[in-house]
Amino acid sequence: MATTNANHKCPVDRAYLGIRVTTTKSNVLENIIKEKKIMCPTTLSGNGRCCWQGVLGDLEQHNTTCEMQIVKCPNDNCQASTYRFEEEHHMNECPHRLISCKDCNESIPVNGGHSSVCTKKFNKCPNNCGEQVQRY
Repeated sequence: MATTNANHKCPVDRAYLGIRVTTTKSNVLENIIKEKKIMCPTTLSGNGRCCWQGVLGDLEQHNTTCEMQIVKCPNDNCQASTYRFEEEHHMNECPHRLISCKDCNESIPVNGGHSSVCTKKFNKCPNNCGEQVQRY
């Protein structure tokens, strides 16, 4: 059993109140709680119907793979959130995703203006001779 002490402060001026409260952590009680059978919280929140059932101690691991968990898009500047099962589709369609430039192989935003500044891109000769010239 672990014991912790805490000094209580006034919520207004943060002065110590001079009261000491001792709280005790019960490992036995904690283990009993971790073994309680539960359903996936997404089932109860109305977000979807995940059929996972397990013990509370396994919930954190389940949350890392639950298909009904809402996840944020990892692409910079994208504010979208989707269910985990839709994440791959979103990543393929995200307007903020990165692609490889066909001319210089640099990672660029799919909606960016990279082609106007790419130094490896070939353009028609400004003298209209029909040749393709590389930018520099």
